[in-house]
Amino acid sequence: MLDNAPFKFSPADGLAHFEKLGWTPANMESVLLAARRFHRLPRVMRLVAYIPQPNPRKLGNMPWNAVIRLAH
Repeated sequence: MLDNAPFKFSPADGLAHFEKLGWTPANMESVLLAARRFHRLPRVMRLVAYIPQPNPRKLGNMPWNAVIRLAH
């Protein structure tokens, strides 16, 4: 049912988008790195997890998934 309506939110400036609105990041963790830490990645993805993560404030078109806790 959701295949035709994907949930996407990706401001071009990433985390800087929220900082401009007055929010500050309290905690931030990449979903990929968290999965590696908990040994939940498939074998194919384990090597991908060692690629350097992009700058969360300058993402551009780079795909990046994270959980960020913001404070106001």
